[in-house]
Formats: sequence, structure tokens, C-alpha cells
Amino acid sequence: MSASPPSGAGGDPRAPALPKLPTKFETAKKPATAQASRNKSAINVPYKSLATQLFRVIYSIGDGDQNQPPAASTPPVAPKDPMISTETKDKRAIINATPDRKGRLALKELCNPETNATIQKGDDNQPESRLESSHPTPLTAHEPLAAEENAAQLTPGSPLHCPGSPPYRPGSPSYLVPSPEYSWQDYFAENSPVPIRFPARKFENPLDNPKYRHVLCDLDKHVICTSNPETRERTIYFGITRKKNIDEFLQFCPYFDRRRMAWEGVYEFRLFPSSPGHSKYEVSQLTHRFSNVITSIMKDLGNYNGKRELMDASDTPLYHKEAEGMIEEFSSPTFVIRAEGPSFELPSHKGPSQGARRDRFGFTNITTCIDVVDRVAVSQAEIHAQQAVYARQIFNQQPNRKFVRTLVLTEKDVQLYHFDRSGSLSSTFPECPAHTFVRIILGLSSLDEEVLGLDTSIQWTLHPKTGEKNRGTLTIKDEETKISKTYDLRGVDPSFVQLGIIGRGTTCWPIWDGENQRTLLAKDCYRYEDSSSTPEFENLKLARDIPGCVFMVSYEANRGETVDGFDFCPCRKHIVRKQVLSRIVMEEHGKDLFGFTSELQLFQAIRDAILGHKKLLLKGAIHRDVHWSNIVLGKAGAPLGDRGVLIDFDMAKRVDKLTESRWPTGHYQSLAIAILRNALARSQEKILVHDWLDELESFFYITATIMYEFNGPHNFRDRETLPPFVQEWLETDRRGHLKENLEFKKRWILSDKPADPAAHVDAHYWSTHSLDLLRDFYVLVRYMASEKERIRSLPEEKAVEELHVLRNELEGHYDSVIYIFDGAIQDIEADLEAFEDSDHDGESRDVEDKDETDGIKSKFEDEDEDEDIQGKDKTDGIKGEFEDEEEGEQSQDLEAQGQTHGIKRELEDEGEDEDDEVFAVIRPTKRGRIDGVL
Repeated sequence: MSASPPSGAGGDPRAPALPKLPTKFETAKKPATAQASRNKSAINVPYKSLATQLFRVIYSIGDGDQNQPPAASTPPVAPKDPMISTETKDKRAIINATPDRKGRLALKELCNPETNATIQKGDDNQPESRLESSHPTPLTAHEPLAAEENAAQLTPGSPLHCPGSPPYRPGSPSYLVPSPEYSWQDYFAENSPVPIRFPARKFENPLDNPKYRHVLCDLDKHVICTSNPETRERTIYFGITRKKNIDEFLQFCPYFDRRRMAWEGVYEFRLFPSSPGHSKYEVSQLTHRFSNVITSIMKDLGNYNGKRELMDASDTPLYHKEAEGMIEEFSSPTFVIRAEGPSFELPSHKGPSQGARRDRFGFTNITTCIDVVDRVAVSQAEIHAQQAVYARQIFNQQPNRKFVRTLVLTEKDVQLYHFDRSGSLSSTFPECPAHTFVRIILGLSSLDEEVLGLDTSIQWTLHPKTGEKNRGTLTIKDEETKISKTYDLRGVDPSFVQLGIIGRGTTCWPIWDGENQRTLLAKDCYRYEDSSSTPEFENLKLARDIPGCVFMVSYEANRGETVDGFDFCPCRKHIVRKQVLSRIVMEEHGKDLFGFTSELQLFQAIRDAILGHKKLLLKGAIHRDVHWSNIVLGKAGAPLGDRGVLIDFDMAKRVDKLTESRWPTGHYQSLAIAILRNALARSQEKILVHDWLDELESFFYITATIMYEFNGPHNFRDRETLPPFVQEWLETDRRGHLKENLEFKKRWILSDKPADPAAHVDAHYWSTHSLDLLRDFYVLVRYMASEKERIRSLPEEKAVEELHVLRNELEGHYDSVIYIFDGAIQDIEADLEAFEDSDHDGESRDVEDKDETDGIKSKFEDEDEDEDIQGKDKTDGIKGEFEDEEEGEQSQDLEAQGQTHGIKRELEDEGEDEDDEVFAVIRPTKRGRIDGVL
């Protein structure tokens, strides 16, 4: 049956026939009579797709309608529409009597409702211009090229363009057509007589965004809850408050519609899909409505006294923390719930390059993140990835977190996300019931930190002025003694945090044991419950009396479980592996091997770690994770055997439980050749057990990499200056490069011609004894690796016999390696002693030179003394002569005095005048000398 009216005499002969309706929409056609009633029905009847609505409007023909094709002389006869009732038909008679277009919607009005005209006009994402006519100029058959060009450059306002779908103004957010089965663009493209090219929409994976690069590995283990919504409503935060309290709150809440039993303006029916601009308006309206609802719930039912507060974070950057520290990247959720308490501190920074902020919020002091999104405009994968970004940052910046939960609010549903070390789980509540929504909000803002997912055994006190952590404590209940003990934290931050979501979540806390006056280390770590590996605390109990292995003080076996241990949803119980959290308190030692201060200290530490590894193996356990980061330097003045200590027994396993496994265990740089061969072996190839020979080979790789990458203590060589050989090795030390790693080590260790491992060492620092040690160690490892490869190629029975023979040589293999290290250590110590002796000889020579100098000095002093004595004698002689002369002068004075008296007596008789004159000329002084005549 023809779907378009034939052209009449007054019609345009060039007008193309209207396209044929697809079979799937045949039952939705309207009669050609009573145009107004058809439009009335188009408003009242909820149709199933946008294509159906467009067809009904296109086939609505009436006088003066701008959206109609040229008038037809004879309208086609259409079948009865079963969707139209008798009451509707009676109403059409009234509508048909009206000649104007009241009660009808044009095509562009249908796609762009009048009620939202103001919003659309002011939206930046809307097209700036619209054509007045809704139909383009009809095209003839002689203009196919022009038709293609016009079709390729569709302008907004044309009947083939729906506002909000491509093409729209560049810069608008991506828009997804809500009907994936059949869109109106497909309908027109298939049935138009003129070829129509719609703008190609290139598919872009939203997860390619760089901001999701850190969480890509955490998105795989995601489970979507499939349990009954009623069951979930009874499990998630069901005991957070009583139903009676919620009923009373809803009765008086101004934002709750008691007629619809839903929140005001939420989950209302929307007839048409929104454009990007209208989507933005809808999100803003939802944000405002949910803000009022959540604030009301927290205020009336929470009783938080300011310790929990809903904050608008859409314009606030919450900065990220990664391995390199705080970075410039940030997130801005729609809402966050700011928190105060012993586990939350104010962020002390705006970012790496900005000053402190003490009045703001960040990932350090929030309980959760809440996003309001449009499900039409944002894909579900992108929603999940964004929630994972929030969860990762909360884990990274709140190190005592066990799990994180975030919330997504849409126009259709509520999505609650749960993240823990086993993965993530999302639970969707379509048109979420009010009681459930209230419980979720109260759970996410609870004052109980255990409900929020925080470990309350670690507590801090905050500085009253800055709001930052300044002291803290850690409590553990010993599994063996059942006694709880509290330690003081040395600092407020952990010494090590494994960043990310999925994994073991290892966190190390330096603590102080005031009772015994010693420094300890508390380690929190998850383990798989179904793992065949022995729990770390069991291995440490076995290694308590072994020198060279870390000493465990106490432990707590189970501090929490993932999957079903956090009261979320049991639907992933048999899908995701459960993990159990444990805590171990052990003695603290020095830095790892990269912190060595001399080559002697380095080789002593490796030697004692190898000896401890041997003793642990003889007790029945093997470490299986030998790496430079898992060997720490002993304490200052540590005795022989404890100068290097093995740590991190997570991967350790009992020897009697070892089986052939393809999965490589350990760090990639230190993996032995046999382990790499197992990982890359084909289904029919033999798999060898991870044994002590692989561990000794890993010790060799540790020694080599330190000598290659260091020029001395704390002198790390630049990557660009390393030899190409070393650079190639480091390149293979990455996930996914097992094959390259294996090929490199086979060329190095198993080549026909032995290599010189010392050729790539910078000999400016390392002594000849160190180079000889590396060469001897290489020869021994080459023999061990060759033996394992030889056994791999043997038949099964013969291989078992050879492995048994090889096990009998276990202690000999360890003794050979330790002998090599002991020889190098003795030679280095001898050189140091010789150097010290040379220094002592130099000091002796200095003493002799000093004595000789002192002798010469004393000789010169004696000569000076003799000269002084002689000079003094001469001076005394001269002084004696002067004294004798003085004495003679005195005698002469006396004689002169006597003469004077005699003369005076002789002159007394001559008269007084003469006497006075003589006395004036010759007058004795007080010292008995006679002065000359004045």
C-alpha cells in the first residue's frame, strides 16, 4: 500500500513521493482523515519510538500546515488504528471542526517542545540559527549531486535533523540515540528516493580518555548485581534506621510527592529524548532537586551536628595522588559529603604548585562522591570508570580504608557502587523507592566510621588549628595471646602504601613499642582465602628463630573479608575470589638494598639473606619472591647472619605443597629462566616446580642489577647512560614482556659462549673483588640453569630421578654461593685493613717527622738559651763595670765632698760673700755626685 498521497493538479510535479514505512511500524499508521484528531492522539498516546512519532506527524495533512507536502486531491484510505478508542474518535469531531492548527504539533515542535523553548534558546549547546521552513527545496532527478551535497550538509531545522542528535554545534557533549534497534535516520536513509548521507559518527571508546589510565586494570573484576531489588533493599543499610523514622520524615518532607510516592520532579515520564542542551538543563534540575532531598535527609534524620555536610563539588578540583605524589590531575564530582572525625583531615594543598588550603575539602576528608548524570548522554562504561577514579583516590588518600562506596543519580534510577580489594559491584535501583534512598544516604554519611569502610583500629588526633593529623595509634589483638595492645604511630603517614583498588592493598605503619623501647613495623595485607599459598604469619612463625629472616612479634589473622564480608550484596560470592585482611607486627630493620652505603655492606647483606633463605628452606618453606626490595639492611652493629634480612613472605609456600604451575611468582626482573619457560610453555610441554635453584638465580639478578645501575652508594646511574645491554634488560622488566624477558636471559645465561657479566659494570667504584664475585656467581648460575633445562628435555621418569639427585646437592649449591661471597667479603675487608694500616704508617711517619722537627726545634731552643746566657753574662759584666764605675765615682764624690768641706772650713773665715759664691758653684747632689757648673 502506498504510504504517500499522490500529487494533485495544484501540487509540485517535482515533489518526491514520501518514503514507505517499514513493516515494523505498519500497525502504528493513522487514518488520513481528521488531521487534528490524529495530532491530538499523538500527544495523548505514549508511542514506542521516535520514528513512530515522526511518521504520524509527517502523515498528518491539513490546510496551512507548513510541514505538509503539496495537497493531494484524493487522500489515501488507511486502515483502522487499533490503538484509538471510541472515546477518542468522539473527541476528533470537535477537533476537526477547528480550521486552524491549534492542538497540533509541527515536526520541529515535536522534536523541540514549546514548554522548553526558553531553555533551548538560552542553551549554549544549541544551534545558533534555524531555518524558517521545515522542508528543503524539492530536488529533481537531474540534480543528484546537489542533493547529495545538501544531504551531507544538513542544517538545523530541516526535517531530517532532530535537535540534539548529530550534527550539532561542535563542542557539545556526545549524544546517544535512545533507540539502538531502529533510528529515524535509518528509516529515512533506507526509503528516501534521493541518496542521503548522514554525518558519520566515529565510535570513540570513552575509556581511552587519559584520566582513566590508572583504573583500567581495576575495571575488569566488576559485577552487576542481579538479585531481586526487594532483596537488596533489605540488605543494604537496612539497619541504619527504623522504618518508623523514615515514614515520619516522608510525611512532612516538602520534597516528597505523597501522591506519586516519589521525590518531587524525579522519575517523571519524559515523552521525547532531550538534546544535549536540554540534557544539560535536565541534569541541572535533577542536581537541584537531589541536593534539596539529600540535605533534608541528613538534617532531619542524621543529627550530625556539622560533622557531615553535603558539598557542591562541581566547580572544586579534588586533586589526585599517585606514585609520584600529588599531581595536577583532579576530579570534580557533583556532590561530596564532607566529614570530620579521627580518620579525616583537611587537605593541606590545592595542588603540587599551589599554596595550602585549610577551609576546603578533598579526597582526604570526604565519605563518598555523588554524581548526577544523564543516562542518555553518558555511557554506562564511562559512569563505572569515573566512579573507579573516585574510589582509587579515596583509597590512596585515606590509607585505613577497607572499602569505598559511591552513588550515581540519574533521571531513571539510582546506582550504588561498591569497591574493595576484590573488585567492584554495582547495584541499580530503578526509580529508587524513597525508603531505600533514605537508607543509602544515611549509610554513606554515617558517623560510624566502620559503616563508611574505615579501619577504626587506626586512629589519629587532629591539630586544633590546621585540622591536620599530628598523632596516631594502632591497636592489634594478638592471635596467640588474645591480648590487645596499642602502639604509637611514628608519624601520621604509612611508610608504604600499595596504590590502587584491586590487589593485596599492602600498607606498612612504623610504630613505637614504649614498653620494650623498640621500633616495630605493622603490616596490613590481604590474601586470597582459597589460595594454596601459606599465610604469611604462618611462614613467619616458622622463621622466628632463623637469622636472616624478619622476626614476627604478633599477628591478627582476620580483620575483615571482601565479597560478602562488608554487608553489601552476596551475588558475587561465587564469581569473585574472596580476600581476607590480616595484620602482622614485626621488628623493623634498615632500608632495602638500594640504600647500601658500601660494597662491603651490600655483599654482607646479600650473603646473610642467602643463608637465611637456605635455613628457611631446610625448615620446609620457600620464599618465592626474591627481589632487591624484599631484602633489607640489618641494624647498625648487627651480628653475623642478621646484616641482611629477608622480608615479605606473602608468596612463600610450604615445600610439601609445591606443584607445577604456569603462573610466574615474583618480580619480573628477577624471574628465573625456568619460571619464564613455565609461563610460556605449551600445553604438552613439561612444567618444572619452582625450587631453590630458581631462587639462587634470582639472587644473581639482584647482585647484577645493583652493580649495573649504581656507581656507588646513592649514586644511581641515569637510564640514558646505561649500556645498551642493561637498557634492554630493564625494558623487559614490565608486565606482558615475558617472552622478551626469557629470550634476553637465554642469550645471556644459556648462550654457547659464556658472557662476561662484569663487562657492563662501571669499574670506577666497584673493586676487582666485586667484579670477580659477579663472574663466579654467573658461572654457578649458568650451571644451575643448564641443569634445569637438561632435566626439562628428559622423559618424565628420568626427569624425576634427576631432580631427586639434584635435591641431594641442595646444601652444596648454597654453600658454593656463600663461599663466593665470603671470599669477596674477606678480600674487601683485607684491602680496607691494608688501607687503614697504610694510614697508620702514614701517621707513624708523621710522628717521626714531628719528633725530628721537635729535636731540631729543641736544638735551636738550646742554642737560643746559650746565646741568651752569654748575652746575659755580657750584660751582667757591662752592668758590673758600670756599677764599679759608679762606686769609683761615689768614692770620688766622697773625696770631693771632703775636699769641699775642707775648703769650706778654710773659707769660713774669709767672709760670708765668698762663702756663698763658692757654695753656689760647687754643690753636691742628693745622690752624692757632683754636678757641673750650671
